[in-house]
Amino acid sequence: MRMLPLVYKNNEKILSLACLLQSNEVGGSCHMEKEGLRRCVQDLAAKNLSVDVLVTDRHPQIQKWVRENMPETTHYYDVWHVAKGILVQFLRDLGL
Repeated sequence: MRMLPLVYKNNEKILSLACLLQSNEVGGSCHMEKEGLRRCVQDLAAKNLSVDVLVTDRHPQIQKWVRENMPETTHYYDVWHVAKGILVQFLRDLGL
């Protein structure tokens, strides 16, 4: 099971929570994050809420989905995943 919360940062309240029980529900585990985000955004829209700023990892499917479906939203990547990507590339360049 995979759970994806959308949290309002100012008061750390969970605004929406998508729960995916099985990866075959969405065609495989690689699609679960995008589907969870899609469901949360749909839930927020049903509550008349919009997303101004979104922070995610650097998942390519999420990047594309946000770009195509949330053009008014500013999309940032969390620092931990960005730093990890730089470190992995650095180690690759060193041959480690």
